[in-house]
Amino acid sequence: MTQEEARRLRKAAMRYPHLYRFCDPGLKTGSRSGVLLNLRWDQIDLRRGVMDRKAVGEAEASNKRKPPVRLARPWCG
Repeated sequence: MTQEEARRLRKAAMRYPHLYRFCDPGLKTGSRSGVLLNLRWDQIDLRRGVMDRKAVGEAEASNKRKPPVRLARPWCG
């Protein structure tokens, strides 16, 4: 997705706050929809500005690499 396409998506989603709150983290972190839908608060560290994409219990089930994602400035202080 180009930056222009991402900008247009954000602009269109702004009319629907629930959709914007779903699209914006996906665009900022590059996470897929399934990761965002299954995200829990214990996977987010606002102090360090990091989101852990591994679900609890998933570490043993998958060998796929899922490094933590740095959160954009507006989300953390």
